[in-house]
Amino acid sequence: MSSKSIIRKKFMGYVIPSVVAMIVSGLYQVIDGYFIGQYVGAEGLAAINLSWPIIGIIYGLGMMIGIGGGALSSMSKGEGNTSLAYLQIGNSISIILWLGLVVGLASFLLGNGLLIIQGAEGTTLSLSKEYLLVIYLAAPICMGGVALPFLVRNDNSPVKATFIIGIGALLNVLLDWFLVVHLNMAMTGAALATVISQSVVVIISLAHFFAGSREFRVVAKHLKVKFELAKEICSIGFSSVIMYAYISFVVAVHNYLFLHYTSPVYVGAYAIVGYVTSLYFLFAEGIVSGAQPLISYEFGRKKIENVKSVVKYMFSFSIGSGLIVTAFIYIWTDPVVNFFNSTDSALNEAANLGLKLHLFALCLDGLIFAAGVFFQSLGNGNRASLIATLNMVIQIPFIFVLPPIFGKEGIWLAVPISNIFLSVIAIYFIYNEWKKLKEMVETESKVKLDESLAS
Repeated sequence: MSSKSIIRKKFMGYVIPSVVAMIVSGLYQVIDGYFIGQYVGAEGLAAINLSWPIIGIIYGLGMMIGIGGGALSSMSKGEGNTSLAYLQIGNSISIILWLGLVVGLASFLLGNGLLIIQGAEGTTLSLSKEYLLVIYLAAPICMGGVALPFLVRNDNSPVKATFIIGIGALLNVLLDWFLVVHLNMAMTGAALATVISQSVVVIISLAHFFAGSREFRVVAKHLKVKFELAKEICSIGFSSVIMYAYISFVVAVHNYLFLHYTSPVYVGAYAIVGYVTSLYFLFAEGIVSGAQPLISYEFGRKKIENVKSVVKYMFSFSIGSGLIVTAFIYIWTDPVVNFFNSTDSALNEAANLGLKLHLFALCLDGLIFAAGVFFQSLGNGNRASLIATLNMVIQIPFIFVLPPIFGKEGIWLAVPISNIFLSVIAIYFIYNEWKKLKEMVETESKVKLDESLAS
């Protein structure tokens, strides 16, 4: 079997479980949306969307630790330094706990203000506060539920990571039905379903690292946080925080604009669009998350041709899947909207318009996301963070300029139009990094030739 065939097989071996895991994990949000949309209604969907900017920061910090710690540990294993890899994993676990406690407290103190800034009031505000209170109290669990499966996947266990997330998602479905429908607990029930199911994910993930008879495990000494190591973990994964901060910012601004120019019905419609978008994001995230350990590992081994092959697959799958999802949405718009609510005609009409306008350039989100993880995988956290920061900076003018001119259509179109401009910049960065990889391949080949001639 050729080296390209081997690396393709490895790529699929990591990516397929990762995609399944991420899509399954997305069911946490989509299932909440289904039960809230069907049993609470448009105001419940609006409340979830108003809550998302806060939840997004918590999830983003979890991604930061999971990707940062995972990339470092994979590179260390590629270099043959397994003991350092488990120190990096242990530090990541400790950071999750302490950072989760701090973020939970800060969110509790500041969260209501953010809801009010977005324009939440009356029933919508009450429902948002009801949902978020549970999330605040369980912030370390929510953060760990996101981060730990990444660490498990990077510990040469992509299938196990998928299994862990699958258990959590299945439990979430059952608990949503029991708490929201059977016990009529509405928003509190939906939040509890998420927290309890993520608790199970955390417990099983921790057991992977601490239990069993494996030669290498996380032990107590690995949990003592080392400042320089924690800084490195957060630095590599920091673009994930910026990416989620950007998403939170965009959601918050859209919520404000929809409430300013239209009505809460459009915030509910935006929630439906967000659920559909998140499924593609999670699919693309599964692709790049599956590719990331392999890129980092091969880069640590200095196998640059293998790195290039994996990167090509990653971008092709991320962009191609975005084109397929967009086609699906345009063909089956009504069934997609009716899944979340089939009785409110105003909500359905608004969501139908939003899906077609907001998601026409969805594949570019895949390109931008893959670009960030590409640089993270090579240990270039600064460039990844720059792309994530530019994502926010470029969108701001479009978000505030288009709505006064085009009304609600301008709100829907702001993000996809700005992504066209960011994609050009991202491609430029990728091209420059690609040239560096080519130079590394040429240097590697020259060294091998010199060694061959010398022998």
